[in-house]
Amino acid sequence: KTCAISSASLVHCSSSSMEGSLYRPASPPGLAQSLAWACVTATGVYGMDGLLWAVRPNGELFCFKRGARATAVDPPKGRHILQKLTVSSAAVWGLTAEGKILERTGLSDYCPVGTGWKIVPVEAMAGARVMDVSCGLYWVWAVDDKGYVWLRHGPLAAEKSEWQRIESYSWTCRFVKIVVGPGDWLVWAVDSTGATYVRKNVTVECPAGSDWEHVPGVQGSEICISNSVVWACCSTGDVLWRNNVSPRNLVGDYWKRIPGKYAHVSVTPDNELWVIDHGGHLFVRETRIFEGSPIASAAGKDVSLEEWDVL
Repeated sequence: KTCAISSASLVHCSSSSMEGSLYRPASPPGLAQSLAWACVTATGVYGMDGLLWAVRPNGELFCFKRGARATAVDPPKGRHILQKLTVSSAAVWGLTAEGKILERTGLSDYCPVGTGWKIVPVEAMAGARVMDVSCGLYWVWAVDDKGYVWLRHGPLAAEKSEWQRIESYSWTCRFVKIVVGPGDWLVWAVDSTGATYVRKNVTVECPAGSDWEHVPGVQGSEICISNSVVWACCSTGDVLWRNNVSPRNLVGDYWKRIPGKYAHVSVTPDNELWVIDHGGHLFVRETRIFEGSPIASAAGKDVSLEEWDVL
């Protein structure tokens, strides 16, 4: 069995595995840990490959590998101050405070930081202001200030297309956030009340999907998606993950809260969570699983007390 002592000096035992976690300060070496950040994007990190991108409140932009020094990236010219980044394995897009969508140009294996920015046209939105954008492998989703959802081809697509409008959940529903997962098949949205929704039947043949389904249980202010988990950050700062999400079960089964309260979250495709607290400080969540069951011992997994950390 697995045993743990609580802060009330009570001993708790479990016959199954247990997971422990902690949040380590994660500002890149060479930058002060007290430095404030506005957002971080981890969706372009695949194992040891890819970069994290982070924006400071004043619009300064950095990219870095975990544990490595950060590279300052030239911001968009003019008055275009980035307030959000969305990153896939092949693209970096940004959204400015004025609602302009920007695409990072010159990205390559030899220059993963890129060389410049270009404005993505949104004439099809008829003058509406873009409130959120999310970039997948082949498709890009966006939400405007009227709550309408839009879809167009992404950077890896063989052909380009204009933005096409996607119907809403109902005439009273006004979406404010949208996010597409790393594989394009999972698309979630948040409305103006904090209610969350999933887009059904998104496939290669039908990238727009068929309809929206409400996912109860949280009032989310932000959603992020890994290859297998949907994470939600609530207006209260609580962070939850949706259990058992899969192509056959887009809604999942239930929400589970993890310790801590944060203002912003982002996750890598392999489910490493990066967060920013309400003071603007950057952290990465590290987990450790203690296999205490007889099955784990039979498999040759020897776990000693020396492997435990005091959290």
